Amino acid sequence: MSGRALLVRRTLARVVDSALLTMLSSAVLGFFVETRDGKKSLDVPPAIVVLTIVGVFLYECLPLRAVGATPGKVLARLRVRRVDGGELEWRNAIVRAFVPAAVIAICVVLPVIRGVMPAVVAALYATAFAARNGRGLVDIAAGTEVVRLEGDRRSTR
Repeated sequence: MSGRALLVRRTLARVVDSALLTMLSSAVLGFFVETRDGKKSLDVPPAIVVLTIVGVFLYECLPLRAVGATPGKVLARLRVRRVDGGELEWRNAIVRAFVPAAVIAICVVLPVIRGVMPAVVAALYATAFAARNGRGLVDIAAGTEVVRLEGDRRSTR
């Protein structure tokens, strides 16, 4: 598989994971929508915001550590491994999970920059597209790489 095909799979995986996280977050936050004077408003206690951020972190971290892939990566037939080929350790999974959770936290804490965050996230993940080896800043920081799921004969990496 070419580097471009791997990046298409990675993009698909991120879209699936983002959609699942959005649905899960919306399901939780939906309980805090209030209607006042015919207008809906979101009145979320800070503890729920923290739980949402922790939930995003756990959604990324636990499956990575357990099976080497988030649900989106499994669907895209990808897995994450250490650059040296070894299985992921907690440190690797935590560093990789930190980025999505941090993005949500920043958006919540600093609402002024919400409009800029998609560009920041795109830039973070776009580094994988620009790198010859397909490793983005998150991969480099975590000491990981994303590879095809074993048994998928259509690719070598």
